[in-house]
Formats: sequence, structure tokens, C-alpha cells
Amino acid sequence: SAAAPPDLVESFIFKPASPAAAPTCLDKPASAYHSELLRVLGCLHQLTAAALSLPADYFERFYSPHAEVSLRLAYYPALSASEQASSAVRYGEHTDYTGFTLLSQDESDLGEEGAGGLQVKLRSGHWHALQPVRGCFVVNIGDLYEVWTNGRWRSTVHRVMKPPAGSASAAAPRLSIPFFTGPHNEAVIEARCSCACPRTADAVA
Repeated sequence: SAAAPPDLVESFIFKPASPAAAPTCLDKPASAYHSELLRVLGCLHQLTAAALSLPADYFERFYSPHAEVSLRLAYYPALSASEQASSAVRYGEHTDYTGFTLLSQDESDLGEEGAGGLQVKLRSGHWHALQPVRGCFVVNIGDLYEVWTNGRWRSTVHRVMKPPAGSASAAAPRLSIPFFTGPHNEAVIEARCSCACPRTADAVA
């Protein structure tokens, strides 16, 4: 809301060949990582097509030749004493509005309720803290897929909470690297016939 304090995060968005200035040391590794994430996204789209009983290459026409994707470096600075005492959170409750988000989660997240870090909202309304798994991504479903599957797949509600005031984690920075993905700008998105009559019990969040 307008009265809510700002999120306690700083972000840098990287896109290859972008006219925006980027640190020289970032260009080569970020471009390589970006390219690999596109490969992972292609595999994820094939799995998605199989899950929705669609042809394996169904999503290619929406994402080729120029998908709207961006790599974000989300830096959460160490919290000052006033920030620790405030009602602000590191990143407020939200859903991602495009397709899948491939997230490299900060490995310092404890995955414990009340310890801060990344949390997802379950269908019950309760929040669940995510435990990082080395070498794995967190994959969020964005609003686009909720439209595409006619509500059968739900977009993931998530947030990043502060660690407890006075804890070592509160005095330490946090870094996560989400890769936001979406189709090219001319793509027309419609609910798929195979998902036209979703059953509430089958909805995936």
C-alpha cells in the first residue's frame, strides 16, 4: 500500500547488449549465465508442455526469437538498527507477473519460520520458509501461467522477511539472483483448451 515502508533491497538488472552501462567485470560472466538460464528455460518449457498435454515445442513460438527476459541481482544490505526495529521487510508479499522465475536463492537463508529469508504462501494461507538447496533453483510460477492454464496453475505468492533484530543474519547482507522470463512482445496469450475446465483440487501453487 501507499503507506507501507519501502522494501529493503537494491537491484541491478542485466540484459546482454543493453545500452545501459554495466560494470565491465560483470559483462562476461553474466552473459554466460544468462545464456545457460535460457537453456534451462527451454527444458522447463518442454516439461511444462508435457504436463499440460501439449506438443513438446509448443512454447517456442511464444519465446522465439526474442523472449522478454531479465537477470536481476537483488542485494539486501545489512540492516541498520532503525531498519531492524521498523515494520519494513526486505521484499513485500507479491507475485511475479510474467512466466517462470528461476531463482538462485541466498544460501544463508535458514529455511526456518521466524528466521527471515524467502517464504512462499501456501494455499492454506500459511507462510513456509524455503531451505536453500545447493545447485538447485527455486522456480516460481508467474501470473502469465495462471492465465495460460486458466487458473489450474497458480502464481506463487512470496516475500522476503527480515531476520530477527539483533541476530547475526540481520547484520549481514543477502544476495539472490532471479531470472524473470516472459514471451516476446507480440505474443498473444490465451487459456489453453486442455486447461479450460480446471478442478480446484488440481490447482498447483
